[in-house]
Amino acid sequence: MRVTVLGTVALLLLSTAPAATQESEELRWTPEKSMEFKAVSQTAISPDGERVAYV
Repeated sequence: MRVTVLGTVALLLLSTAPAATQESEELRWTPEKSMEFKAVSQTAISPDGERVAYV
């Protein structure tokens, strides 16, 4: 019973992995996408200083 449940859970997780990868590629920032901004009204730097958010 336990093996069946674990197998089912593993199958469900593996079947959703390609969809998550495709979605993240669509949301990925590229230099071309930065040219689509009309204006930047505000910026915020992450606490660790590694990322910047443009609003």
